Amino acid sequence: MPAQDVRCLVSPLLRHFQAEVDRLGERSLAAEAAFLALYKRLLHAVSAASSSGEHWASL
Repeated sequence: MPAQDVRCLVSPLLRHFQAEVDRLGERSLAAEAAFLALYKRLLHAVSAASSSGEHWASL
């Protein structure tokens, strides 16, 4: 099979693969941002509770 024919067959596959890699990268960034936002909120909630004494009273 000539190289040009192989390129014509493989090119769409590579484009789809790259599109999937790009989507996975975007998904990863969104998941990381959501996790960090949740972590910061939990850290703030624990900090606020422990500074007001509620944390120790519940133990």
